[in-house]
Amino acid sequence: MVEQSHVPKGPQDRDPEGLLRAMRERRVVLLLQAGAPKAFAVAHSWEDGRFVSHSSVFGPGRSLPEDLEQRVKEALNHLSRRRWPHSPVLCLTLSMRTERLHKSMGFIPVPYCDLTTDSAFWKACEGCVHHGHLKRNQYQDCHCWAGLLPTGAKRERVIPKDALIPPLIRAHWAGRDGRGEED
Repeated sequence: MVEQSHVPKGPQDRDPEGLLRAMRERRVVLLLQAGAPKAFAVAHSWEDGRFVSHSSVFGPGRSLPEDLEQRVKEALNHLSRRRWPHSPVLCLTLSMRTERLHKSMGFIPVPYCDLTTDSAFWKACEGCVHHGHLKRNQYQDCHCWAGLLPTGAKRERVIPKDALIPPLIRAHWAGRDGRGEED
C-alpha cells in the first residue's frame, strides 16, 4: 500500500479515468456513504504480477475510523489474493497508524531490496519530500516503513551484489547453520 506522501489525498484529486479503468479491471474497493465515494483503494501489480501494492485514498478529513480503514484494506487484500495468489503485497508508508495496522494484518518489515525494482512503482515517490534521500540511496533506503504481506510460499531472498553481509547471516540465508566453512 503506497500512502501518505506517495498518492493524492482524496478521491477528487485522483485521475477519474484511471479510477474508472481500475474499476473496469476489478482492482478497486470503493466505500460509499450516502451514495457518494468516501474512500477507495486500488490494487496495482508490478513486474508482471510478481508483486502487488495498494493505493488507499480516503476522502475529506483524510482518514477513516480505524475499523473502517481496516475493513477496506482487508477487502483489498482478499481481492489481491484472488487475482494474484502467488504475489506478496508490498507497502511503503510514513504513517505510524498505517504501519501498526499493516503489522496487525500480517505485514512483516523488510529491507527495500525485497521490494519491486519496477521503476513505475518508484515513480509514485517523486512527489515526496524524501525523494532525494531515496534517490541518493539508489532506492534501497528511505524514511518510509517497508512491509510485505507474504503469500505463504517461500520467496527467494534478493540480496544486492554489493551488500556487506556477515558470514553467519549469509550462511543462514543460504540454509546452512553457519558453523561450517565461511564464504
